[in-house]
Amino acid sequence: MAEFSFLALRTVRGISIRDFNDKFNTDFFAVYQQRLSRLERMEAILSDGEYVWLTPQGMKFGNAVFREFLL
Repeated sequence: MAEFSFLALRTVRGISIRDFNDKFNTDFFAVYQQRLSRLERMEAILSDGEYVWLTPQGMKFGNAVFREFLL
C-alpha cells in the first residue's frame, strides 16, 4: 500500500482513491485519514474525493510527504 501511494503521489494526477480501494480491497481514507489530515493542515496535499495529489508546497517537501505514507 505504501509503495503504491507514494509512487502515485510522484505523478501529476496523484493517487486514485478508486484504484487504491480496488487494488487493496480496503478504504483508502480508513487507512490514511490521520496522515491525510496532517498533510492537509500543512497544505502539502489536496483531495477532491477521487484523487489525492501534492500541492506546490507538498512538491517542495516531497520526501517528507512520501514518508507519511510508509506505515
